Amino acid sequence: MLINEKYNNLIKQRDKAEKKIEQADFKARQSKYYESQKKRKAHSRRLIQKGLYLKNILNQKSLVLMKAKNC
Repeated sequence: MLINEKYNNLIKQRDKAEKKIEQADFKARQSKYYESQKKRKAHSRRLIQKGLYLKNILNQKSLVLMKAKNC
């Protein structure tokens, strides 16, 4: 019986260790996902800001050209 108990304890310890490893792996994957999501959002935000900036510059240049033609 003593050997059986030790064996069962070892199996329980192994199961606990595997569960901890799975949890750590899940947290690592989740963290990586959130980080990449933040990077994508920041990249999209920068692209939108650049687009708006360029749109404003083009509008200003077209206004200047229109004024120059009217003069």
